Amino acid sequence: MSKKKEYIKQWIRSHPQIRIYFNKEEHETIKQIAKEKKLSFKQIFLKGIEYLKGESEEYKKGYNEGYEKGRNSGYAAALLDIREGNKYAEERLKILGLEFIPCIVCGKPLYGLVVPKEISNKIKEFAYKSGWTHVKCPIL
Repeated sequence: MSKKKEYIKQWIRSHPQIRIYFNKEEHETIKQIAKEKKLSFKQIFLKGIEYLKGESEEYKKGYNEGYEKGRNSGYAAALLDIREGNKYAEERLKILGLEFIPCIVCGKPLYGLVVPKEISNKIKEFAYKSGWTHVKCPIL
């Protein structure tokens, strides 16, 4: 077998093919994006992966903007107040439809674990089964 054929076989083995089927509308949308952005379909796909992994500049910019807005809106202060047992802060979270996840030992909020009420029971159950506690709380 020639070196060229061997190289092609090796290249194909190390570059698996992905086949995606789109309807006509999706295909036209992707073609339009590729044309406007001057990107290949592969580049569009790879940028999507980069975005989903949180590594894209757009993602980082959005994350940082959201973080700053949240920090400046008083929610961060509310979370700190809740940790200290401030009932007014707990009421502010309830108004927003949020709830903290408590430590299974002391019942105080686990810092940074605030979730929508719709899923809080499932997360509390998971936290209980997993033994989530504060670092300084005694282990049962």
